[in-house]
Amino acid sequence: MQTTNNNSKDLLNFDEPIIEGCGQSLLLKIKDSDDTIRFKQCLISPSGKIYEQQKLLKSALYGEVYKCCVLQQYLEYYERTSSNVAIKIISKEKLSQKKVKQEDPMKEISTMQLLGNENDNVINLIECFSTDNLICCVMKYCSGGDLIDKVLQNNTENNKMSENEIRHYFKNILNGVEYMQMHHICHRDLSLENIVIDDNNNCVIIDMGMCIKVPYNKETGEIDLISQQGACGKGNYIPPEILINENPFDASKVDIWQLGIMLFILLCGIPPMEIATPKDARYRIISNSPNGVSRLITGWKIPISSSAIDMLSFMIKTNPEDRPTIDAIRNHPWMNATN
Repeated sequence: MQTTNNNSKDLLNFDEPIIEGCGQSLLLKIKDSDDTIRFKQCLISPSGKIYEQQKLLKSALYGEVYKCCVLQQYLEYYERTSSNVAIKIISKEKLSQKKVKQEDPMKEISTMQLLGNENDNVINLIECFSTDNLICCVMKYCSGGDLIDKVLQNNTENNKMSENEIRHYFKNILNGVEYMQMHHICHRDLSLENIVIDDNNNCVIIDMGMCIKVPYNKETGEIDLISQQGACGKGNYIPPEILINENPFDASKVDIWQLGIMLFILLCGIPPMEIATPKDARYRIISNSPNGVSRLITGWKIPISSSAIDMLSFMIKTNPEDRPTIDAIRNHPWMNATN
């Protein structure tokens, strides 16, 4: 039987991140493909790696994420290599004025360092260093963009992802979440926007700023319930027990709800609800009937297999205790289908 750990506030804290000092942000001479020498903004890490800032990938609450090219020095200028990375550049000034309680860039760095680089479905941190004004997190670059963009690009009847393709992506995500659970970490903000596709067409979980450590019994391995932490994440994905915020919660079941919402959007092209409260008519259908998920999909005439509908019904349970484990999800017939 799960218990609530009274010291969960302490146990939720991560170790301080390891950030190397003495990095630099400088304009350097780079030779372009047309042999023109131009000054470009570059980051120099304490390890001696040199990164050219190229394309802005996304804006973050405390900075930006850039695609960067690894440079090599040649005589008095630098040349580009074929290696690219993604660098989250955090403003120390914005960080000192941190206003959003739930999202913490320092916690994100600690999470990535705790997870290490042993799983290809969780973002790998290559190095982390600071300059006078910035904190720079160098990560694996994923060229395929995020998964929500793929859904939007493919959300037409004639250009729709097959269930086999969706299954491939979902298995990747499931592997990443399982790895995080093995390290007793709950992401809390799992969404298609926080899944990117790498050069090998595999999914990678990113954006760890809302992660929490999950307390557990070291003798039995059973996780403890976590005291209320408040609602966080994207509205479509927040489970009902987190929105209610009245009782301790099982972090693993938060993961399962968000996995179910992601799979629903991948298969159906739209979320099952706007928000998981009785104010939402679609949520009322799901919460008031054991066949609610199936009723929504068949009512909308969405052409997915009966096995996929059963899978979604299996996962999207409003009562956390009714949600399956990752092992049970893996053993569902849809996960092993070939069509």
